[in-house]
Amino acid sequence: MRADYNLVDTKIMILCGGLGSRLKPVVPNTPKVLTNINGIPFLDSLILKFLKQGFQNFILCVGHMKEKIINHYSSDNNFNISFSTETYLLGTGGAIKNALPLVENSFFIAMNGDSYCDVNLMDLIKFHLKNDADISIVTSVSGSSRSDTGLIRINDSNKIISFKEKGANTGEYYLNAGIYVINKNIIDSYDSKLFSFEEDFLPELIKKNNIYGYKTINPIYDIGTPQRYQKFINLDIENI
Repeated sequence: MRADYNLVDTKIMILCGGLGSRLKPVVPNTPKVLTNINGIPFLDSLILKFLKQGFQNFILCVGHMKEKIINHYSSDNNFNISFSTETYLLGTGGAIKNALPLVENSFFIAMNGDSYCDVNLMDLIKFHLKNDADISIVTSVSGSSRSDTGLIRINDSNKIISFKEKGANTGEYYLNAGIYVINKNIIDSYDSKLFSFEEDFLPELIKKNNIYGYKTINPIYDIGTPQRYQKFINLDIENI
C-alpha cells in the first residue's frame, strides 16, 4: 500500500449483474439492485450508507439490464462512480476479476448489490491490514438457521479454516455476509475468467492463503426472494 494512501479512498466494488430470477415475479422489468424499497432504489440506499462513512469511490459490476443501471447513475452524483460491464454472465468471481483494471490500489472492498449488513468499513479495512490478510470476509452469527448463504468456520485467531457455499448450519458456522476486502493480486492471478467467487474461488483459496473472518452480530438483510423482499420493505434501511 502506498504510504500516502488514504484508506477512505478505497474502491467499493458492488456486484449488480445477476439475473434476479427469483425476484422477477415481483419486479419483472427492473434490475434487482434498483428494486424500489419505500420509494428509493435499493442500490441508492446501499451507496448512501457508505457515503455517510466517508467512502466516495464506487465500481458497479453490471451485466443483466446494465443499461438501466448505467442510465440511473448517468447524471451528476456527489460521489465517483465507474462501471465494469460484462456481455455474458461471468459469475461473481469473474465479475470481480473483470473489474480489476478499475482498481488502482493493492486492495479493494467487494460486496453483493442485493444485500446489506451493517458494518464499519474503516474498521474492516484496518482488521484486514492488521492481520496481513489476503481476503477478509464479514461474517455474522445472526440468523444462523438460514441455509441459503455461505457457511464459515473460524479459529481463535479469526482465521477462516473452512467455507462451504450453502447448507444446513449445525451451529458451528458463521454466515457469509457477502462483504469482502480483497487483495488485488490474489484474484488477478486466478486462472479463470468465468467462476463463482463463493463456490469456486474461496473454498480452494482457504487451503493455502490467509483468509480472515471479521465477526459481527448484526443481521444480514437481502432482497433476493419475494418473501425477503416483502420483509425488507417493512424496514427502514436508514436505521438498520
